[in-house]
Amino acid sequence: SFVIIIFILIRKSRKKRESGQSFTIDYTPVELSSYTDMDTKRLIAYIMENYTDPDLSVKKLYNQLGIPRRRIALLIKKKYHLTFKQFLNKIRLTEAARLLKETDRNITEIALILGFSSASYFFQVFKSAYTISPSEYRKKYTRYGS
Repeated sequence: SFVIIIFILIRKSRKKRESGQSFTIDYTPVELSSYTDMDTKRLIAYIMENYTDPDLSVKKLYNQLGIPRRRIALLIKKKYHLTFKQFLNKIRLTEAARLLKETDRNITEIALILGFSSASYFFQVFKSAYTISPSEYRKKYTRYGS
């Protein structure tokens, strides 16, 4: 009879657990960003603050941020589908287009201020991206072109 009583108690205990007597606990979940997200944010923030630096390179980013060179290239490729150089030039060209529209500053001066190594390289990259030269762009889109 002792064995039967134990058996009945065990069975009742199991039924209580299985009957859905559950409870919830309210808590605030921990928010963690992935290392990839953190590295990407740091990388992009640094580039956006320093894109006018003519010496900005993957090597310099590695030295400043400690993110390995290959990882830098992969992070930019993953997020923007561009190489580092293409990404940097896109930022610089976007700002160049704005400056050409909004100011009457000399085109060579704009190129050098934005970190291009030379005016001729700037002209080449600009024309490749916009299909017209910087001076033609200025004439077409601003009052400073006259």
